[in-house]
Amino acid sequence: MQQLKLFDIRPRPMRMLDKYDTQTLFDAAMLMQDTGGSFSKHIAAAYFHADSTNREKLLETFSTLFESYIPRRLKSVE
Repeated sequence: MQQLKLFDIRPRPMRMLDKYDTQTLFDAAMLMQDTGGSFSKHIAAAYFHADSTNREKLLETFSTLFESYIPRRLKSVE
């Protein structure tokens, strides 16, 4: 008979909202919309139209895409 596990003790990856502040993520989405390809522009548009629950889902699903625009945003400010 299998034993039922009550707790999943694997570490969870850090959420995008825990790693970056809201302004940084907003600026990354703006940069995606301004300089990204077609796919990036559509993801950014969805980000701007989403409620907070769906915005978090977009950030988690496309975290690599958002993160690829964060360093560019920081470099453009300097």
